[in-house]
Amino acid sequence: MKNKSKAPLVRLFGNLNRARSAKVPLLIIALVAAIGFSMAACGGGGGSGSGGTFTLTGIPAEYNGKYALYRGYIELADSTSVLHFGCENPDVGITGSKMSRISNGSVSMPMRVLDVSKFEWQRYSGNDTINGPYSEVLISDTQTLSSYNSVLAWLEFNSVTFSNGSATKSWSAADRIDD
Repeated sequence: MKNKSKAPLVRLFGNLNRARSAKVPLLIIALVAAIGFSMAACGGGGGSGSGGTFTLTGIPAEYNGKYALYRGYIELADSTSVLHFGCENPDVGITGSKMSRISNGSVSMPMRVLDVSKFEWQRYSGNDTINGPYSEVLISDTQTLSSYNSVLAWLEFNSVTFSNGSATKSWSAADRIDD
């Protein structure tokens, strides 16, 4: 008598994985399809909707032509973590992120949010206050940060308030500047 105590899902995946006539086990195909459809349904990596910007003003002239990235981190009451990024194209590891160019003492960085529980990027249009020390701007002479060693300046803000996904801070309002 066959063991019928296995859950239906386990039986399904077990059967998909045992398709001996297939060159690629059906389990792998099913998982790839499920991941692909879920990413399409969620908008994929960066999201295409409208969102706000983080703008840093009053940047010293020596940084014109350099690049900046904003990073803020919130831990919500339900232990959900949310990572906010301001840059042209975010990467979780920061070192792969495409940073925004500083011009005329100012930089505006498109805001995105990463919901760590879902692991997906979306344009950010929310209303949050990020309290330090997890609110910072990194400035580099390269558009893609290769390592923290290439950071020319590091600014920390004790509090940044976003309204409709946007916030503005001045260089002089930074609570800490390492340059």
